[in-house]
Amino acid sequence: MNKALTLIAVILSIMLAGLTAEAQLLNQPESIVYDSLYDRYLVSNWASGDLVAIDANGAQSLFVTHSTCFAGICIVGNNVYVAGRYVGVRGFDLETGDMVFDMAIPGSSLLNDITADNEGYLYVSDPQVHKIFRINPEWQSYSTFVDGGISNPNGLFYDEQNNRLLLCCSRNNSPIQAVNIEDSTVSTLINTPLNGLDGLTMDSYGNYYVSSWGSNAIYRFDHNFSGPPQFYSSHCASPADISYNNFTDELAVPIFFGNRVEFVQVEPTGIDDPFNPEVPVVFALYQNYPNPFNSGTNIEYDLTRDCHVKLAVYNILGEQLAVLIDEYQTAGRWTTTWSAEDVSSGMYFYKLRAGHDQVTRKMNLIK
Repeated sequence: MNKALTLIAVILSIMLAGLTAEAQLLNQPESIVYDSLYDRYLVSNWASGDLVAIDANGAQSLFVTHSTCFAGICIVGNNVYVAGRYVGVRGFDLETGDMVFDMAIPGSSLLNDITADNEGYLYVSDPQVHKIFRINPEWQSYSTFVDGGISNPNGLFYDEQNNRLLLCCSRNNSPIQAVNIEDSTVSTLINTPLNGLDGLTMDSYGNYYVSSWGSNAIYRFDHNFSGPPQFYSSHCASPADISYNNFTDELAVPIFFGNRVEFVQVEPTGIDDPFNPEVPVVFALYQNYPNPFNSGTNIEYDLTRDCHVKLAVYNILGEQLAVLIDEYQTAGRWTTTWSAEDVSSGMYFYKLRAGHDQVTRKMNLIK
């Protein structure tokens, strides 16, 4: 084979390798959230502003591009909301990726993490101006929610069980603080020796987790912060805004400078202060079982508080086929069944509404 043919063969082999290799689209991943409706993770890229989807097989694809999806990310209903650092907060439809919300926040400097309460309000931190802003997407309005008593606020998490915001800070000896949703007062839950805290989340067992850039590790606290932080997992430099997936019982850890996401299995053991499992701490709708199914299937869900519940089944056109639950229920785990004997094979959706919370999952009927 002459040199020209050899060169062509080498070029072709490189091109083919590029086509077959999985795309690596993470570029300083900052925040991550699990999208239960489409069984994927969504990750914000601090460097590019792209929103990357990671499917169940680990394959990456661009969901939203060049739309300032830089920092914190959370899902409310059928929309995903992302903090845009310098430009405000934007929302995108989970199915289409179309932008459905765009709000600038005058007076902000470096919008970072974002979370949502059970009324649908969004909260976003700004460590440079030492504030937390509150946004009402429905009314297209915002206000300064916390302006004092906090320093370098970074990670935010809505603690539904206690109806409060939890906050950690990107500074040395960061405390873990709580913000009262009703009057925005700030209290310190525990002072820690941890430095450069970024992400904050909670698992199904009532334990809290924070990520630290100071030691490149994840730490765990019990449900009432009664003891010092417990070392949980180590990572290479820059574990960013972590989140918990209650379907897989694992922590998702964006590695900012490593351009990847690491997953840590959560173990319920090792907690000195036992937590009462009777009342769930995370609102959840579980995958139906069996799935796929032939004529009938079971659906389980967790309620963290007493509220009115509606569980309904829809076809792929969004038409309601059956209402399985439509009543007031107490906090706890509930199970119901759907008998699909008169329905043809195909994909269906089941949506759970509990108060202001809602979640949707897919199921497959095969006859």
